[in-house]
Amino acid sequence: MNHRSCAALLCLALQSGCVAVDDLVHEAPSLAPQATAPDLQLPLLDGGQMSLMDLNGRYVVLKFWASYCGACARSAPEFQRELEGAGPKVALVSVSLDELRNAAQKAAKDWGLDDGPIIFFGKGYDEDPAKKAFGVRSIPETFLIDPTGQIVAHGRQLDLSAHLRAASGS
Repeated sequence: MNHRSCAALLCLALQSGCVAVDDLVHEAPSLAPQATAPDLQLPLLDGGQMSLMDLNGRYVVLKFWASYCGACARSAPEFQRELEGAGPKVALVSVSLDELRNAAQKAAKDWGLDDGPIIFFGKGYDEDPAKKAFGVRSIPETFLIDPTGQIVAHGRQLDLSAHLRAASGS
């Protein structure tokens, strides 16, 4: 079988749902709910460092994105609506997977992701240590971490408002 035939069969298998793209990716799996969030020293876009443990006692919404990601741009308005009214017990921390600092700064401002700390390693999508530690396979990806550091939920299209209501018991 030649390369063209193999590619055609793979496309057919993907389109039919027989094979999922995730089955073809050989990376660490995403951290499952109830796993403890990794405690990393995280460099900030505007300088300095932080750790997720610095936010202990608050819910943390950890959003992975990149300036070149069309889905990230399209999902930003809905993401902002879901965070409105979340209150002081919820902290937004976003992780830019960009290589260029100015691209990350512009997108964060344009998309309203600059309301909280922005993590920036500057290593790009493939080499970002936070992406690897959380097992992120595609973006946008959002994690909800409870006040004890446990991952409550994660996903590409996470219904944050519902998860926050359920977590707070309201």
